[in-house]
Amino acid sequence: LARAGLTYQDVISMRVFLQNPAGQERMDFNGWNRAYRQFFANTSLSTGKPVLVPLGSAAPAPPMVVNPARPSRFALEIENLPVNGWLVEVEVDAAYPAKNE
Repeated sequence: LARAGLTYQDVISMRVFLQNPAGQERMDFNGWNRAYRQFFANTSLSTGKPVLVPLGSAAPAPPMVVNPARPSRFALEIENLPVNGWLVEVEVDAAYPAKNE
């Protein structure tokens, strides 16, 4: 994103592919949502202020990147990812903001 002159706020859609952790029956969708909130949709809709991000068993903490953007997204559980050991792969689409003339 940075190389293209874009930021996390310019992301408009995401496709997420999740693989089961070793020994688990299902993908870690809750873990993915915690990671997502570190970078997206982590501000209050009513106040615009950042909200704390749940961190599993640790206390909620401020997000890594404050970002009001709420890109459309979908997540799929898949059999295998292309790199051994990966549990998640994310593809994003981003758009350049409209220029004010």
